[in-house]
Amino acid sequence: MGKPIMEHLLNLLVSHGIRDVLVTLQYKPEMIKDYFGSGSQFGVHIRYFVEDEPLGTAGSVKSAEGFLNDTFLVISGDAMTDMDLTAAIEYHHCKGSLATIVLTRVPTPLEYGVVITDEGGRIQRFLEKPSWGEVFSDMVNTGVYVLEPAVLGCFEGGKQFDFSKDLFPMLLQAGEPMYGYETDGYWCDVGNLEAYRQTHIDILSGKARLCIPSREVGPGVWIEDGTEVHRTATIQGPAYIGARCKIGPYAEIGEYSVLGEQVLVGANTSLKRSVLWNNVYLGSEVELRGAILCDRVSVKDRCAVFEGAVVGTDSTVGQKSIVKPGVKVWPDKIVSPGTILSSSVIWGSTSFSRLFGTLGITGGFNIEMTAEFAAKLGAAYGSGLREGAAVVLAADGSKGAQVIKRALSAGVLSSGRDVRDIGTVTIPVARFAVAKLKSGGGIYVCRPAGDPNGVLLRFIDEKALDIAGSEQRRIERDFFGEDFARAHAHAAGELSYVPDIAAHYLNALESTLDVQAVRDRRFRVVLEADRLTMLPLVRRLAERFGLDLLVVDDAVGKAVGGAIDDAVAGVADSVGDGMADGAIDRAGLADGPIGIEAEADRVLEGLVGVSQRVLSSGADLGVVIDPGGERVILVDEKGSSLSGDSFLALLSLMVLRQRTGARVVAPVTAPAAIERLAREFDGEVVRTKANLRSVMETMMREKVFIGGSDLPNFQPAFDAVAALARILEFMAKEKVPLSRLMTRVPPIHMDKATVSCPWERKGEVMRTLIETEAKDRLELLDGIKVYHDSGWALVLPDSDEPVVHVYSEAASMEDAMELRNMYVSRITEISGQRSPESGKHGEHS
Repeated sequence: MGKPIMEHLLNLLVSHGIRDVLVTLQYKPEMIKDYFGSGSQFGVHIRYFVEDEPLGTAGSVKSAEGFLNDTFLVISGDAMTDMDLTAAIEYHHCKGSLATIVLTRVPTPLEYGVVITDEGGRIQRFLEKPSWGEVFSDMVNTGVYVLEPAVLGCFEGGKQFDFSKDLFPMLLQAGEPMYGYETDGYWCDVGNLEAYRQTHIDILSGKARLCIPSREVGPGVWIEDGTEVHRTATIQGPAYIGARCKIGPYAEIGEYSVLGEQVLVGANTSLKRSVLWNNVYLGSEVELRGAILCDRVSVKDRCAVFEGAVVGTDSTVGQKSIVKPGVKVWPDKIVSPGTILSSSVIWGSTSFSRLFGTLGITGGFNIEMTAEFAAKLGAAYGSGLREGAAVVLAADGSKGAQVIKRALSAGVLSSGRDVRDIGTVTIPVARFAVAKLKSGGGIYVCRPAGDPNGVLLRFIDEKALDIAGSEQRRIERDFFGEDFARAHAHAAGELSYVPDIAAHYLNALESTLDVQAVRDRRFRVVLEADRLTMLPLVRRLAERFGLDLLVVDDAVGKAVGGAIDDAVAGVADSVGDGMADGAIDRAGLADGPIGIEAEADRVLEGLVGVSQRVLSSGADLGVVIDPGGERVILVDEKGSSLSGDSFLALLSLMVLRQRTGARVVAPVTAPAAIERLAREFDGEVVRTKANLRSVMETMMREKVFIGGSDLPNFQPAFDAVAALARILEFMAKEKVPLSRLMTRVPPIHMDKATVSCPWERKGEVMRTLIETEAKDRLELLDGIKVYHDSGWALVLPDSDEPVVHVYSEAASMEDAMELRNMYVSRITEISGQRSPESGKHGEHS
């Protein structure tokens, strides 16, 4: 179980006192040698004989003739058996046989060599792979032979020669004594995938008398040491789970399932009659039915792999993909997300060589995101920067991020570029550091939303923006082609640590604000924030701004801390999402990554605690900040929350009030309420594409937020601490509470849905919509935005997944939902998909 067949055969030989083993090899011999070595750890002594060309079963044994001077046993390396070898050898000697073939009965002998014996067991006839009309017996050759050394003198060496096809018929014709020994033990020729699967079933059911080297924790359930099974997971025997596996919440390990070592099974994943080798990763809500997954296979969230399918070593099946029955994915292949795989993948892959997603590069820690991967990526990134440029590296407080940061550092240094490590900070502080230190770029490493085992890499250019698409493609090209700089030892980069970059950040932030106005107001603020990255920073801000800071207690902290990032990001596939979707809307979180739904409940629970603390303490406002420091939820003095669209509108109001004719930047996904605000203050709204870089770039160009000498102009829009500081300043100068500011934000009625759509149908969906809509109602800045009398709808294909997002806004929530449903139905009809998933509803008032 979880071990090579040859290892089980060695154990069988040892149990019968056979310890000198000669192994003949031809295909990939080093793999066998590396695994078994001298054989000492298995209780045997092994000698290897490697063929340059296949010599047949007898020809390969002939090469070891010099070591065979007594009765010897030949056994095939791909046969699983528990037969009594001692009894077979004794039978051979008793009969005075020159060659004894171990026989067994099978119900369907068409694929085997049929052997006919007389009443005394002497062999009378051979018939290789007979038709049904030629089947005269159900007794077949197992490929296990007891032989005398003399048989090897019957043919020449160095030529292809087979036992069953050549040697045995020749001995039979010569009248030599040959006998068949019928075994009643288990035997299976594991020559195809069906036999391979069946062998595991036979072992688990007890049909094959094989010692399973682990403890039986329940009826027919064997689990090896170091394995962790979540208390909500279920295991139905018979099943075997190897060492150091992790079985996630509500996972179901069905009968006749076999897991090798260090297998990770995600939440709500279900396995039945499947065989998984070592270091396999299964995401959440994966379904396996009669499948075989080889070493280091990664199957992402919501995939299904069905009966008879095989996924080869080091292959990845992207999320929401389906591998149909009987399909074979060969080693080192990538199946892109959302693929329905109906035929085998032998050459190439089903996706382009892409690393980057919407936010950056993400992967499971020590699964896709390994230290080796990160070092190579660091070299590819660093080699594209100008000579003399330095790279800023930073990470959040998660252990996985810290490990990957160090590996990235090694790769960057190897390319000849310097590294400036600024430690554990938020990503806005990392952006500031890139600008402050005049670096060539930066990489921020953090845990992605909704994936506690994941690592996300955010890449920053020298302007503190997310890197452009052209730079992403350059990194991908260099990474896959390994066409990157490798500096000589004397030219390697230098690593330096930059202490307390947060102090410089706060100084720059202060230089853009009327700090005294805020200090005079003496605001009382209730805070919930990550204790490793955010809390220390906000405490220092509070000291400088004279805030009475009340940090929620540990119980509430556990409910909210870390969850807000998951909750907001779970519904955010673009900057528009991040700003436009209600971060605390329970329904809007249901279709996010696995774990998001539970995190949403925790956010709601935590916000209740923050709201209660605001009311009980008489605080001016409450603040919940995500661990990355980019998103914020506000709670006013009356306990009401503000986030998403309303928060974006509040920031826009602040900009518009600064001066007449001010410009506001907003993505195409943002509400039209911002235009109404702009008209009220004689301002203007500049719309951008729904991605972070477009919004940041436009904000810098339009100087929407005035930064300090080092603070990027876009900072408040993507920096929770800077936004909080601006809001406090605004409240202080306007001399109004937060609830009064909220009343100045127009009512917003937006809705959203996500519709499944195969990659190959996305273009057809977009073309059909453009052809069928009135041209004077269309806007094609990003996706297809269609204006109606009641509002607007936006159809935006996802760049990472086989889905299309539908946004809508109208004068009422009912009208917004009607617009959403109209386009969901149209996309479903054009793409030929089943009914879409539930919509993600935005906040409304």
